[in-house]
Amino acid sequence: MQDFLKTKERMKRVYILVVLLGAWNTVFSQDNCEVESKFQVEAKTLIGSKGKLPFWLWVNQMGRIEQNEDLSQNFELSYKNNSTTPHSGLSYSYGGRVNANISADQDVDLNELFGGLIYKKIFLKVGKWNDIQLFDGLSSSNKNLISSRNARSYPKLRVGLNDFVGRKFRIKAFWEEGLLNDKRWVDDTRLHHKALYCQFGKIENLQITFGGEHLVMWGGRSTSEGELPSSFSDYLRVIRGKSGDNNSLAIDQANVMGNHLGVYNLSIEKSFISYDIEFYLSHPFEDNSGMELDNYKDNLYGIHFKNNKKESVLQNVVLEHLYSKNQSGKQHLVKKSGTDVATGRGRDRYYNHEVYSSGFTYHGMVMTSPLFGPVQYNEDGIPIQITNNLISAWHLGMNGYLNEQLKWELKLTHSKNGGTMDVYYPSNRSQFSSLLGFSYQCPKLPMTLKLDMALDKGELWDDGVDTTRFGGAFTIAYTL
Repeated sequence: MQDFLKTKERMKRVYILVVLLGAWNTVFSQDNCEVESKFQVEAKTLIGSKGKLPFWLWVNQMGRIEQNEDLSQNFELSYKNNSTTPHSGLSYSYGGRVNANISADQDVDLNELFGGLIYKKIFLKVGKWNDIQLFDGLSSSNKNLISSRNARSYPKLRVGLNDFVGRKFRIKAFWEEGLLNDKRWVDDTRLHHKALYCQFGKIENLQITFGGEHLVMWGGRSTSEGELPSSFSDYLRVIRGKSGDNNSLAIDQANVMGNHLGVYNLSIEKSFISYDIEFYLSHPFEDNSGMELDNYKDNLYGIHFKNNKKESVLQNVVLEHLYSKNQSGKQHLVKKSGTDVATGRGRDRYYNHEVYSSGFTYHGMVMTSPLFGPVQYNEDGIPIQITNNLISAWHLGMNGYLNEQLKWELKLTHSKNGGTMDVYYPSNRSQFSSLLGFSYQCPKLPMTLKLDMALDKGELWDDGVDTTRFGGAFTIAYTL
């Protein structure tokens, strides 16, 4: 009862916030300002079996859905506004998204709350927001191994270029500072994130985009080590990839300061009259060995087909292959017999770290592809490692229209999972996950009805026990 009252009070605050956002839009939207706004209310009922929901009912949902529930009810309110002043090059945006999950544990989360300014192609954005969904949500990782939309958004400030600049050779970049303020092994971990992309060619002929993103977890209060260095001079070491000073942990003095990770991304696009096609690759790295491509075998490979005919029976197809079992080899600084010479730069331990033991997670969900997992917790409910990052997987996503109002969607995923190089599974754990969904757009109302049916079979999410799991979800969304 007490949890219910707390949830009710939080929802009351959320309602006030939504009203204030609408009032702001009314007051500050002038006649000479072009405004696009969207308000949506969504209710979702989820049913699982054997104590959990099937994979595709809870992953890539921006951390909204709890996995370990047979029955749950989810409510969401969202509002977004984009306003542009013609001829000035100035625009602004703001929005919010609130999620309430009613199950065995009541939870209300402010999933998004942000504001941003754009002048020509330079932008500044602050708050919590999720990355834009690509390929109609059919990709297993939103095309990027560090931008999957699987976990909740974290508070951050980002500045950069809103679009590619240049003519024949174009660039796009951003610089971001964030805070991981969830329950984790190192409380209030700082997260530095920067990206640089280059592009040339035209999509009508052949357009190539390539670049990389670099992230560093640093600072914070460790459960085992106490306060970690977080001065401005430490920040300068972090962004340059330098080792720590005498006040740093021994591991940071011997290597680089903080937990570094990132990706190289490549995209090749070609547009035809009837369809568009794109090949993409996302390559992970954790240290110099990955940056120098010792782990060249480890990649997310993908191809996306888009039918340019609107409301086609087959609208989008995504086929992906994820491989992460190389990790620059099985040896890391192993000394040769009778010498002090150490060889091997392997055992990259994707998305785990010795100091930042909660790894690349936020609120217990991986921020990379959801195929990396499960996440292990200690007795205090703190994430302490991702227990599986040795993966070979295939994923197929498809959608289309049966008529103007009725849309279908299919996801099929199969993976073989080996655990980690620290703790291998006794044998590969096989996992199959599927989803078949239908959504209906009401012709006379701004309302969408959606039905999803999911089936899992495998050993990954049940500690090596071969389990078959069914589930479903019914969603009603009303948009203004």
